[in-house]
Amino acid sequence: MNTPNTTSVKQTDIFISWNSLDRELKNIIFNNLKDNYVVWESDTETVGNITDNCLANIRLSKLFIVILTENYIKSKWVIGEFLYALENYNNYQNRIIVVSKSQDIFNKFSDLLINTNKRLNDLSGIILDNYDN
Repeated sequence: MNTPNTTSVKQTDIFISWNSLDRELKNIIFNNLKDNYVVWESDTETVGNITDNCLANIRLSKLFIVILTENYIKSKWVIGEFLYALENYNNYQNRIIVVSKSQDIFNKFSDLLINTNKRLNDLSGIILDNYDN
């Protein structure tokens, strides 16, 4: 992917990568982080071209959080965000956190990435048994 124009982006602490069908879970995570961190997520922070803005913010964020669900795995767009983050973080081991509802979804995602030669076992992961609380 090309490096996007960063004129309409700001330095952020956290970029949240999520599928639009998982808005409720994204809102829970966002609301728990927004008071202590500068958090970028596409519902409120998009200015100008969404693709350029999104990619620039991935590159400039200190931490990339994946809200991993079945919907996430099915979306070429958010998988593209994840792969872009991997390409642009020199040492991604401590910069990408995968939040998942179950180990099964985490495993499916890992299997999906085998074709990209990316190793999910090097990433930080959080399995949420009940993310409604």
